[in-house]
Amino acid sequence: AATAPILQSLDGTLSAEQLIQKHSGIGLNQSVLTELLKLLEKHYFLEGERFDDRKKMLQQEYLSLDTRPLALQGSAYPLDQKTLKEDLQRYLKFGKQKRSAEHLQALIAPHIDYNRGKIVYGSAYAELQGSKHNVYVLLGTSHQYSKQMFHLTQMNFSSPFGTFPNCRAMTDQVVQNYGTERALKDEFLHKQEHSLELQLPFLALANHQAEIFPILIGSFHHMLRGERYPTEYPEYDEFVAAMAEACSQAIDNGKRICFIAGVDMAHMGASFGDNPGELTPEALTKIEERDREYLNAIIEEDPRKLFDHIRSDLDKRRICGFPSCFLLLDLLKRLNSNGSWNLGDYQQAIDAQRECLVSFASLARHSVA
Repeated sequence: AATAPILQSLDGTLSAEQLIQKHSGIGLNQSVLTELLKLLEKHYFLEGERFDDRKKMLQQEYLSLDTRPLALQGSAYPLDQKTLKEDLQRYLKFGKQKRSAEHLQALIAPHIDYNRGKIVYGSAYAELQGSKHNVYVLLGTSHQYSKQMFHLTQMNFSSPFGTFPNCRAMTDQVVQNYGTERALKDEFLHKQEHSLELQLPFLALANHQAEIFPILIGSFHHMLRGERYPTEYPEYDEFVAAMAEACSQAIDNGKRICFIAGVDMAHMGASFGDNPGELTPEALTKIEERDREYLNAIIEEDPRKLFDHIRSDLDKRRICGFPSCFLLLDLLKRLNSNGSWNLGDYQQAIDAQRECLVSFASLARHSVA
């Protein structure tokens, strides 16, 4: 805790002398600073040659694999298959399948940990039970920074119950049409990303024979201060056009596709940078009201309304996943898909001690007969 203010200052804007002067009151001197920097460098927390070499090695090791290994097994969910299966089946009892999975076109589920999100996960994935889909198009949130907006991967994905093969016909088509450099430059970001991995156990339980088309979507925040919509940016529009073409061709070839978006919503409270004491009962009610406006924009299938909702307060609630939802609505329009959304469940996970709130919901879109 004593070094936290010093670490926050190590952003490259201050010289060693300025750092010592700024933090001399908590005992920082040249000797302490030198030892601290050596320790940080040893553990790869400082940019430099050692950090770059380590990063390059890890990237090469990962990208040489055919299959993405599980990163969260034994931490975010049980290592033991039997225990995990029993947990998932218990979660599914929280949900109720509204219509046959035969009619399911798209699903929005959380990517929060199972302990806090189990009821809403169950509400979402109850809809997928008995799935006969050939391909799951997975839309996840990239939680790591990149200059690229979209991150594809040509890897298969391990799940706790077997391996999901990558739908290379679709992936390779989008990579070719969108451009290898833009599509795969930061493929490494898939290695630790949880927003997709937390969907895999449920998907495997529903239908372990399907292929997957995994996509991570980066931030749209640079668009919020402008007057244009994402569709008016070439980097976005060219990607979704490539996706629409690949999906349309796969459907024409007899593939049954289900779109799965692993997204959360509001992130509020002192833990996320808000002022202490702001999570009052009145504030929780207001957050839910705003969240339901956001959910209604999805149900109404209005991507511009969704984006305007986020832009109206510059994403004050720190919605985690609205780019995935915007893209999903846009893509369904481009595919001339006929369907309607149903809201399954909405919850707020609140940690009063840490002053932390995360909200999330489940939605399912079924074809209209």
